[in-house]
Amino acid sequence: LDGMRSLLEGWSCEVSVAKGLRDAMTAVGQRPPDIVLADFHLDRGETGIEAIGALRRRLGGTVPAALLTADRSAELQQNISAMERCALLYKPVKPAKLRALMTALLDG
Repeated sequence: LDGMRSLLEGWSCEVSVAKGLRDAMTAVGQRPPDIVLADFHLDRGETGIEAIGALRRRLGGTVPAALLTADRSAELQQNISAMERCALLYKPVKPAKLRALMTALLDG
């Protein structure tokens, strides 16, 4: 979490971090995000898919999102492909690939 924050801040991004859904909802209440980057496995057994869905429902729209995971299962790939403006990025995350994905999602 700290490494990702440092990387994004190094790109002049304003970053809010959350370890789970409750923290994410609090952060969104302060300022809606331009993009959501979520790990698949969050605290308290929550998933990034759940967090993305909840944030989108709260914001009333489709915030661009990326799910970061080491899980390469076909089921997870299908779940993400069914979500609008949501991409899957496998760990370990390469900074150049993350930056290109963020640019594509924000431009899309």
